Amino acid sequence: MVHAKLIVRAVFGIIGNIISFGLFASPVPTFYRVIKTNSVNEVKPKFHLLATMNCLLWVLFSMPFVCPGNILLLTANGFGVVMHLAYLIIFLIYATDNERMYKGGVLLVELAVIGVVSGLVTGLVDDISRRRFIMGLLCVYSAFMMYLSRFFHVVVDESADYMPFPVVVTNTLNDLCWIFYGSLGFDVIVLFAYGLGFIVGVIQLARHVHSNKIPDDKKLAAADVQLQGMA
Repeated sequence: MVHAKLIVRAVFGIIGNIISFGLFASPVPTFYRVIKTNSVNEVKPKFHLLATMNCLLWVLFSMPFVCPGNILLLTANGFGVVMHLAYLIIFLIYATDNERMYKGGVLLVELAVIGVVSGLVTGLVDDISRRRFIMGLLCVYSAFMMYLSRFFHVVVDESADYMPFPVVVTNTLNDLCWIFYGSLGFDVIVLFAYGLGFIVGVIQLARHVHSNKIPDDKKLAAADVQLQGMA
């Protein structure tokens, strides 16, 4: 019975990885246009900065010295770190001097914070359960801030047209996969964090259904705000 549960959990984790990889790669056309036009145009790096921090924290949480047995969560968020850092580097290359200085500074602060947190948690906290609890709280907080930002952008500001309906559906299904992954492993941290994402996704879906339209001329801009920071 336990073995079967582990297999089912792994299946949901693999599906979550596949969906996450697609979501993390979805802004590629946007940044290809940035390179082609030598201009960041309307690209906003705010969500990629939030997603980078979120993915980095989940990578730390999934490490064997913090929370063993989460290799699938590690691979999904590890890929997210690579992709979002690539997007941010491209943005910084083609951004104006002011944007480059400000956004680059924010990214450096994020990386420094992750380095300090990693050092403190592994160096000062010997008990692995306490490490997991501390990193789990940071992951939940980061996820909450990311989803809150998405909620205000899409729902409160009524900008649903900047996140196409198919992306919202895919992202919500992705959160649902990780909810099953967390519930089968009795991982309250994963369950709660991705549960927040699922709730925001359902609200976004309701927003789309209510508006009942997605302007074609804004679909190309949508990839830049597809913040799938968390697997």
